[in-house]
Amino acid sequence: MTHTSDQRRRASCALEISPTEALAGASLTVQAALTSSDARDLRGVACHLEGADGSVVCRFEFASYDGTTSRANELEIAAPVEVGEHVFTMVFPQQADRGDVFEEARTAVTVTVAPHPVHVTVWGLPAPATTGAPFTVFVGAKGGSPTATAGKPFVVRDDAGAVAAEGVLGHEPWRGTAALYAAEAALEAPTASGVHRWTAHVAGFDAPLPHVDAERAFTVTVVEPPSHEVIVKVLDHETRAPVQGVQVVMHPFHARTDGDGVARVKVTPGEHRMFVSGYDYLTFGTAVTVQGDVSLEAELVREVQDDPADLYV
Repeated sequence: MTHTSDQRRRASCALEISPTEALAGASLTVQAALTSSDARDLRGVACHLEGADGSVVCRFEFASYDGTTSRANELEIAAPVEVGEHVFTMVFPQQADRGDVFEEARTAVTVTVAPHPVHVTVWGLPAPATTGAPFTVFVGAKGGSPTATAGKPFVVRDDAGAVAAEGVLGHEPWRGTAALYAAEAALEAPTASGVHRWTAHVAGFDAPLPHVDAERAFTVTVVEPPSHEVIVKVLDHETRAPVQGVQVVMHPFHARTDGDGVARVKVTPGEHRMFVSGYDYLTFGTAVTVQGDVSLEAELVREVQDDPADLYV
């Protein structure tokens, strides 16, 4: 967006600042130009940029001339850290040039500064939690600067809005990250089974840069305590060898097979659908009725891999 202000006498200023909507402290690009009433070459002439309080933000000289207009080299400045509208004014001071007096010329651009967002994340959720039982999750947050969220407080609220946990994010970045700060939150599952929607909240703050409030919703699946065990022996269909490391799922319960191909899944009574899946195997599925402890076998069939040579037949 370019603003031009023609003075009645000798010069007009043109100022462009981009973007005109920026986050606090972000980089702004400044382009300035000056045109005299006689299209004079004004290279080497000095101008400056003022902030809303009249302080000088930067000084510059015009470095190029196209036969009509003199232009300064592109500059970069930092957006103010205060949120709101800020007026920047290009000032061409009154001065003499080759016997002529140029009156002062000004033009202004308004830049709107916004606070930085905070990105909140939650991980390590139980799958599932049992009614009334304690469990933990990790709450993390990342802001607009490398250390923005270090040591900031957080709150976890349950689906009724009550505080379930409070804490402070760590002072060192979470492993493998540069700017994510996290902490463990100790929680207690609701006494009612079902899917519960909770939130993790980080309040806005002003230092080192202004940030807005942020929260992340997450779901907690709660079930009655499992009272029965399903023991699943997983075998290769052709070799009858036990298959280690495959996933046995009876939603929301799950387990993996050990070195003997055995998975032990704690479940609640009732009708369940069991799925067994592993790398290079087709998924096995069956219905299982649980009224007590159950033992069963699941045979996995290997996927048929296409022979690359067949592609050229």
